[in-house]
Amino acid sequence: MGWVDLWRGVLLCDVLSKEPKLRGVPMPLPLELLSCDNGMGAELGCPKSLRGITVINRPGTEPYLRFVQLEPTAIPIPPPEDGDDEEPEFPDWEMRDWTITTWSNHKMTASWDDWHRDCPIKASDISISSRLKLKMLRSGLLLPSSGEGPARAFQNLLVSFPAPGMDDNVVYLQARVRFMDPRVFVLALDTRRKELFGAVEFATEKIRGAGVVYFPSNISRYIDPDARVIPIPEDDDSWEEFSEYEGTETRDLPRLQSLFPIVLLSVGSCHKPLDPAALHLNVSLLADDDI
Repeated sequence: MGWVDLWRGVLLCDVLSKEPKLRGVPMPLPLELLSCDNGMGAELGCPKSLRGITVINRPGTEPYLRFVQLEPTAIPIPPPEDGDDEEPEFPDWEMRDWTITTWSNHKMTASWDDWHRDCPIKASDISISSRLKLKMLRSGLLLPSSGEGPARAFQNLLVSFPAPGMDDNVVYLQARVRFMDPRVFVLALDTRRKELFGAVEFATEKIRGAGVVYFPSNISRYIDPDARVIPIPEDDDSWEEFSEYEGTETRDLPRLQSLFPIVLLSVGSCHKPLDPAALHLNVSLLADDDI
């Protein structure tokens, strides 16, 4: 079992050992954040929107850690000059481009040298099939250039919450067309081929902010696949939705062909206590036909 602070490191423990011991694995340092602003560095907030980690375990190989970091290049959009002096609650952002960098750690010791950095991938260099691009245009996720407004290319999407998949080539991302937009999509990116091979609208009706995330997990192998995540009476109009369960109540748990019994719990990074009852599993299968 592992307890993860996405800025600092992972505490690992073999809970089935006769003498369980904790050992620490440091995370790659966010050098671009520590060295920006003329060396003053940036304030490190909650890392979940920029970093993700999982364990890869394939038959015939030793399990290892897979880490992904998102580096957006965005600028704030000034509010319109309409004479209103009131500051907007959430500023809007213009995404110019974004980069995904993956790391792997096969030794999992206390050394930073165990992490091996893959080649960074820029969104502007990612290929998209004509069929998938057409469906993204129809969904409104992308916009063609026209006289009515500027185009919105793939690299202009506001992405967040990177999650490495069980397959070590795949990274999942949450995408919006603008900051805090109620429509949310999940993108599936093949980092080896530099190719987008899936996009699907994700729990849009239930999301009001950036609090709902998804993560690859094999926890469903221990759960009855016929059980609902949250039992909701379909005919009860008086049922009140709670934001902590957003995005989970309309999805059944699929039967996953998962291979490893390790659960990584993200704690300590966002200054909130871990509530086991609030752990959810959101799974979407991404394919060209899903939009």
